[in-house]
Amino acid sequence: MEDNRNGSQQSQEEEARVYNRLKRRISYAEMGLGLAFLIVLLVTGLTFFFRDIAVGLAPHPFWHVLIYFLILAGIFELITLPLTIYSGFVVERRFDLLRQSGAAWVWDYVKGILLSLVLGGLAVELLYLLMRLAGNWWWLPAGVAFALCFVLLAQLTPVLILPLFFKFKPLADEDLSARLTALCERTGARVRGIYEWGLSSKTRRVNAALVGWGPTRRVILSDNLVKDFASLEVEVILAHELGHQRLRHMPQLLMVQIALTFIAFALADLIFRALGSTLGLKVLDDVAGLPLLVLVFALVGLLALPLVNLLSRRLEQAADRFALKSTGLSDHFISAMERLSSLNLSESDPHPVIEFLFLSHPSPARRIQAARDFLSDEQGRVG
Repeated sequence: MEDNRNGSQQSQEEEARVYNRLKRRISYAEMGLGLAFLIVLLVTGLTFFFRDIAVGLAPHPFWHVLIYFLILAGIFELITLPLTIYSGFVVERRFDLLRQSGAAWVWDYVKGILLSLVLGGLAVELLYLLMRLAGNWWWLPAGVAFALCFVLLAQLTPVLILPLFFKFKPLADEDLSARLTALCERTGARVRGIYEWGLSSKTRRVNAALVGWGPTRRVILSDNLVKDFASLEVEVILAHELGHQRLRHMPQLLMVQIALTFIAFALADLIFRALGSTLGLKVLDDVAGLPLLVLVFALVGLLALPLVNLLSRRLEQAADRFALKSTGLSDHFISAMERLSSLNLSESDPHPVIEFLFLSHPSPARRIQAARDFLSDEQGRVG
């Protein structure tokens, strides 16, 4: 029996390794295509060709910026569409993570594209408006404006965006709802309510989150979690999410994001002034320079990713400790992490380089070992 269990565990771990390796390779390919697309636009002069089409269709700055953005976004989506389908549908189906029909998946994809075009279009319009109004110092008001947008999105996401893709309803299990409400009160979290997140119709994945700010803050628990996990496991998982709130992790990450945004804008300004004339870009608010700006933003994001992930992993570890201390449910935390890792096909113990570069959470093996160490320390104090 023990050999069978070990064999099954090894099989699951190998499946998780294969799955994550494949997903990373697809991500590398998408990233490479994106960077190549931006570079080709700049070095071949295609960016001016598309700019001239946009200006010819609508000379007013608002409309030709929007048309140019839609042209480039549409081309990029077409270029990456095969990888999107392969990664989001074929691979997820192959590893039994996706439960949607092809038609349902396509509808979610279309909604996601439309949402991205709306938000991206607004962002680009705001950026070029500030360039026209603020001139050489555009990057300062742009940083402030985008910081405010991040805060606004955090407010609106649980109310307007998530319901576009998922169904939510108040948690029906009254005992569990009362237990989790009491946990929120003990940890000082003011939430609007506890909701069941209809995830099971789309995926077997399990998730929980504390979303929103102020009056929109609420707890969301995937129906997979509510149905298949013990109530004490759900409690300690939620305690982890509440730990982020109590320890003020979200403001910390938001400040890092804002700082990186200012850095990206300031660096984009410097690079535009250094390379713009070489590429044929004479004025900053020429929308043909958008690929150069996006290229700088992407490179800043890539270079900062390991450090951001390092900070994120430390915050996750702190939230784990908060959950263990506030609930005393170390055994249930360990069992929940083991099941989460299996259901979500997370690599239990990835290569340290992969963890350092790409993972925003500590590996399941590290989290479980930390919980065991915590439990051992607590038992030692009691003894």
